[in-house]
Amino acid sequence: MGFAMQRINPDALNKHITEVIERATNEKPRKFLETVELQVGLKGYDPKKDPRFNLPLVLPHIAKQNLKLCIIADARDADRAKKLGLNFVEIEHLQQFNKDAKQIKKFAKSYDVFLASKSLIRQITVHAGPGFTKAGRTPLPLAPDEDLEMKVLECKSTIKVQFKKAVGLNWPIGNVKMPASEIAQNITTTLNFLATQLKKGWQNIKTVYIKSTMGPSHRIF
Repeated sequence: MGFAMQRINPDALNKHITEVIERATNEKPRKFLETVELQVGLKGYDPKKDPRFNLPLVLPHIAKQNLKLCIIADARDADRAKKLGLNFVEIEHLQQFNKDAKQIKKFAKSYDVFLASKSLIRQITVHAGPGFTKAGRTPLPLAPDEDLEMKVLECKSTIKVQFKKAVGLNWPIGNVKMPASEIAQNITTTLNFLATQLKKGWQNIKTVYIKSTMGPSHRIF
């Protein structure tokens, strides 16, 4: 957390987070759970020349409470998913698509993340081909001895820190029902990690804003 705190005043950060939460929960409450977003503008970084990156980062706290997750499950993992109330399908669900690329893509896009029982990985490739990968939904392997509940928590706490073409970056960093301290920890973790990926670190970061889904932006750097 240290590097970000040297650049961003922790009291000011908590003040802005509290204002975002207060507006979303009391002044203008919505009928859905608003996400808290982190927006970063870069400087001195050329999308055409400078290295691109796309890396997963597990945050200290849940970033995506409303994550739509599905498990492609064998019999054992189907039982585990049922007990936890998680969405799952069995391999027969993929077989019914009969390798139709459009149907596979439509199904893949209906969820944000897929987990797949390790025993089914090869069968998924046989029945779906590259469909999940092309849709950006490559299933994450689930080992028999992995704690399923913890795996889901990890998925909800993982964001992709990526730089491709735009010099403006943004991520879900929490939601307005979370304590301000947890949102602050997610923010500083993300910024510190981002700085390690930029050629000049914090010197490449021009602006940092936070906002709720429907709320105004607050500049914190």
